[in-house]
Amino acid sequence: KFLSTLEKVSAAHAAALSLEAPSELDTPTLAAGFLAEFKSDISSIVDGKEPEPEAHCKFKRSLRNYAIERIRKSDRDLADLLSAEPQALLEKTKRWRLRPNFMRLPFVELLRDGMPAQRLSANTSMDISAGNEIEAFIQDSAFNPQTDAAVFLTPGNWVHPVQFALRLPAARMLILEPWPELLAILIERCQFLHKLPDSALIVGASDEFLPSWRATLRRRTGRLRNEGFTLKSFANPLAAGLEKDLLSNLL
Repeated sequence: KFLSTLEKVSAAHAAALSLEAPSELDTPTLAAGFLAEFKSDISSIVDGKEPEPEAHCKFKRSLRNYAIERIRKSDRDLADLLSAEPQALLEKTKRWRLRPNFMRLPFVELLRDGMPAQRLSANTSMDISAGNEIEAFIQDSAFNPQTDAAVFLTPGNWVHPVQFALRLPAARMLILEPWPELLAILIERCQFLHKLPDSALIVGASDEFLPSWRATLRRRTGRLRNEGFTLKSFANPLAAGLEKDLLSNLL
């Protein structure tokens, strides 16, 4: 009875959250995942067991689980990698520096030995700058959502795919992620994949962690072409030169 009451109260709280920040949370799905985690803590207490010491661990896990299941729809290998979190992947997260931005996409920098940090988004005008770059891409490429599909290379902190989806929510898109360790951090820090259309395809591109990624990419791009779409690519301007060899001649 207590757990049933808790569920009702938590659901009401989740509904209130959705009214306060509807653009930041996919409230029904995310709240359901968080509630399940929270209820497991209460059940542990009832059974005399110790729950995890920090509630935010549950929230981070709910964010992560939601993202992984979303990614699994288009790249099972990438989803499995993010779910398993092998030590080698965790080690590579150290080369990234993130500046928090509450639940919004964080500011991201790539740390390199003996070289200045490489910013992957504008410092203070991230959304505006990325939005302007997407507007230019749409205009310069004469992008037509009826016949074209956007392919995003080196998405960085994913602000460009998000800005594209906000402008053309019905457009087909594919995001090619060469840095799965960065994605592993992002999906625990913020909620953003719900802003992409359900048809959006997400593919990992890492020789180290995803040896079959090229075959996955061929299947996904082949599917788009078979449906009659022309692929038009967009690369994060601040990531120019990064992963150049990996991403050259892919399309």
